[in-house]
Amino acid sequence: MDSFNFYQKHYFHELERKAQITNSLSIPVGVLSLLCGVLGFYVSDFHFSLQPIPLVFPFLLLCSAIVIVLTVYFLFRSYWSYTYRYISNPDELLTFQKDLEKYYQSIGNNNPVDHALTEFEETLIRKYSNSATQNAINNDNKSSYLHKANSSLVWLVALVFLCTPIFFWNKNTVSKMESKYNIINNSGDNQMAKDSKDTPQEKPAEKPTNVEKPKEPPDKIMREGDEGKKRNH
Repeated sequence: MDSFNFYQKHYFHELERKAQITNSLSIPVGVLSLLCGVLGFYVSDFHFSLQPIPLVFPFLLLCSAIVIVLTVYFLFRSYWSYTYRYISNPDELLTFQKDLEKYYQSIGNNNPVDHALTEFEETLIRKYSNSATQNAINNDNKSSYLHKANSSLVWLVALVFLCTPIFFWNKNTVSKMESKYNIINNSGDNQMAKDSKDTPQEKPAEKPTNVEKPKEPPDKIMREGDEGKKRNH
């Protein structure tokens, strides 16, 4: 087996694993965002004062909040706080190889190029091995935390599933109560309107017109002897 190719492939394999793990984080992050949005909608539109089932929904919400915190922590640990190891840049490696040739030439080696190439390959193998080892440990830890995050999401989906029927029961109960309240109010308004219609309206008392006080009739004043004339007439 070619040792150089083995360690080189292992080195690039761990770099590919790193990229795959990073890309796979988008799915749990999207699912977590969706579930948080659903729970936020449930909380904003839920009437906590209704009976029965007064404590089940808040308890499920509390469990969901704990699971969300754990999921966020696991996702954070599956991405951040890792130091990856990479081999030197190609120009630096080329310079190192040329310097090795100069070194073996300076010490009077009979075949400085072959000795420099052999040591150069051994150095690359060591670099590939050290980098691949550290990167493999990082990838294993990241995979472990990503698996825990996905497991937490499964629990969160189950909790949201349990919250859903309670939420719709609550919403349906509120709708029935509002409908009943509206019917009572409408019937009360109609009854008041009917009572006011059936009750005879009293006509307002007519205000008396201003009438002047009558003057007393004048007394008759007649001369004696005129009474007979008045009567004859």
